[in-house]
Amino acid sequence: MAKITVYNMNEEEFAKVSTDEFISKYANSRSRRAYKRISNNPEYKTLLANIKKVKEKNPNKLIKTHVREAVIVPKWIGLKFGVHNGKEFVPVHITSQLSLIHISEPTRPY
Repeated sequence: MAKITVYNMNEEEFAKVSTDEFISKYANSRSRRAYKRISNNPEYKTLLANIKKVKEKNPNKLIKTHVREAVIVPKWIGLKFGVHNGKEFVPVHITSQLSLIHISEPTRPY
């Protein structure tokens, strides 16, 4: 089975890239602007604190969030999110192919 590479790195190396390095080197302008905009949001900061807790205790736990505009970064690979679509929480499993998109994009029905 072929190993998946992202930006000429395997998934293990890719998951170790720091968020700031990832945004500055690999993100397009839309993702950089979105990340810069969302970084000051208090709900996003709460989401980051929840992610840190879940990664330490139970990485298989579903992280429920209403922050749909969050940009997926490498440190989130392997986590499961429940993204609210206005009616219910839609499960999203983060993989390396989903990096640099908004967390709400995989939940859209189209």
